[in-house]
Amino acid sequence: MKIHTTQNLSSLGRMQSTNSSTIPNEEIRLNYSEQMRKLKSSSLNDTYESHVSFKGKKEFLKAGKAAAEKIKNTAGKEKKWYDKFLTGGVFDKMLDLMSHEVFVQAAISAVICCLLRPVTIMALPAKDKDNNKYASAHSISSGFVGVISSLLISVPFSKGLRYAQKNLLHKLKEEHIKKMFPQVDIKSITNADGTRKPISEWLDKYGNKFETDTKDVMMAAKPRPISVMSESTLKELGADVDLKAMSGKPVSEWVTRDGKKLNFRPQDMFVQIKEEGMGTNYFSLGLADKNFLAETFEKLDINTIEKEGKRINPLEWKNKDGSQFMPDLLDNVFLSSWKETFEATPLYSGLKRTTTGKKPETKYCAYQKNAKDYNPSKVPDKLGTKISQEMLNADDTNTVLYKLLGWLPDIVTRPVVAASTIALIPFVLKRVFHLEKKKKPEQAIAEQNNQMNTAKDETVRKAAA
Repeated sequence: MKIHTTQNLSSLGRMQSTNSSTIPNEEIRLNYSEQMRKLKSSSLNDTYESHVSFKGKKEFLKAGKAAAEKIKNTAGKEKKWYDKFLTGGVFDKMLDLMSHEVFVQAAISAVICCLLRPVTIMALPAKDKDNNKYASAHSISSGFVGVISSLLISVPFSKGLRYAQKNLLHKLKEEHIKKMFPQVDIKSITNADGTRKPISEWLDKYGNKFETDTKDVMMAAKPRPISVMSESTLKELGADVDLKAMSGKPVSEWVTRDGKKLNFRPQDMFVQIKEEGMGTNYFSLGLADKNFLAETFEKLDINTIEKEGKRINPLEWKNKDGSQFMPDLLDNVFLSSWKETFEATPLYSGLKRTTTGKKPETKYCAYQKNAKDYNPSKVPDKLGTKISQEMLNADDTNTVLYKLLGWLPDIVTRPVVAASTIALIPFVLKRVFHLEKKKKPEQAIAEQNNQMNTAKDETVRKAAA
């Protein structure tokens, strides 16, 4: 295995230009970066393989709810018709319906079956247009019945399942909870008298607050070289620098306005590391695992990176021979700030997991958002719970189970839906296409014979009377 830091950035630091053409207006930078971050963050790929469909739909729902909430909180402003629609109950109900996967599938099918497919069928050339009308009627019936059955059966069941997931987890048996969430500290879920605690009070095996989500992981703004950071960002991160005065100097020689060396939190200082088979990633020097650092930087004396169990400034780290660890470190350091970019990257410590399946792969472990005082707007002081492969396997099983339960009513009621579709075809033919369903020749002959027999019987009856 080969691990090494990537390119030396000293030349980049020396070449930095600080004239007005290369330092954008701070207000524009802030507004643009913040807006673009919010816009793009929803489309970021999850750190782990997600098998949950309709992800884009969920992000749309979040955006819709946020927009409606913003309009509701707007006071003293005349609202237009679309504002009233977004803040009305109809829109809320639409958003609620769109959160149910089965209904969304049925609604999409209804648009296709009731509109697109009939138009396509009727446009096709045919000797007998009545056959096209019958096929169109079948399609319309199928789409209509699918939506109605979803509203009456699947959506109520889906709401019940969602309620159970949210409110009834603490009622499951301990063995089921451990199987579904292997990270949970089973001792933390009960009180001294044996009664169950609320889920909000549960802990995991690492002492963090129990969290079920393994997809929405800890992220940070994609780190950028110090040399391209703005003055306001550097000041916010702890270094009040006059960039014009530092023009042409390597970052390792920069000083603050009061003549002090640059000083950043270890957590904010990232290095770019490329590992064979793992690609290029960013690692915080304040959050990286000690063994990973020792493996990556062979000369580093790992015993010098902490004092009293706390990670110290990397500029104070020492090599095994007592010399300073990377004197040009600041030329190779990246800083993370949402002011500078809307791109994000997962927070890694260097710990790894091996995927299961036919072709196992080694990947870095990401972390849940359950660290104490976690604030997504900055790099945290501490990482949350490491997401292990065991947790991911359990989550995949849970996802499949929830999906099966969600689709179960729809699957079970398929025969009823199919029968209803067939029963509705004559109505659609008559009301939409003004056409009676054609009878088979043998069926028409049989009916004609029945009518003749009935007439004969009636004649005989009258004669007898």
